[in-house]
Amino acid sequence: MRYALVVLMLLAPAAACSAGESWESEAVILGALLLTDNESAEFVRKNNDYSPAQSLMDRVSDTFSPGKLLNGTLLASQLTKDRGRQTTYKLAATATVETGIITALLKEATDRRRPFEKAALEEDPNFPSEFDSFPSGHSSAAFAVFTVLAEQDPENRRLYKGIAITVAVSRVCIEKHYISDVVVGALIGEFVARYTVRHGRGLLNWRF
Repeated sequence: MRYALVVLMLLAPAAACSAGESWESEAVILGALLLTDNESAEFVRKNNDYSPAQSLMDRVSDTFSPGKLLNGTLLASQLTKDRGRQTTYKLAATATVETGIITALLKEATDRRRPFEKAALEEDPNFPSEFDSFPSGHSSAAFAVFTVLAEQDPENRRLYKGIAITVAVSRVCIEKHYISDVVVGALIGEFVARYTVRHGRGLLNWRF
């Protein structure tokens, strides 16, 4: 299982990028990852060694936080003079906000501990938990933004999807989320993004 998990985590981004718009291919990939939920958390906990790769995952996670993604899209919409790009960035911002609302409601409803919190409780029963692991806000926001960009710029679809997947994987690698957290977050972000692009507004019937 240990080596199978490593292969899955390494190949999933490339495979998903190649999948394009095939929901069937993505479903197979995501289903395989879901089966390794607890095993992946345990594997990461035992093998975190603060290596350069681990440091890179920390930077990816910090760079593509929901707040920074939202502010970045809004700033880009103000700086560009291209009307098409303005629309794209505003749609991305709309999708990010609405994805954030859905994610926050689910976090409140599920009250799931993060992997590092669960591990800490084994050593200290009084360790404070935030109960906000499910689903991943970073993952949902990344997929919201980069799915909008991919829909509007299909020539670079694989690049955008690859970035979103890398953000999601980083959250697992730094013990902030289980794989199921980031998978569901990704699905939420992608669904909201596609709806927003298709209808020119968000699920809540508004836009920037």
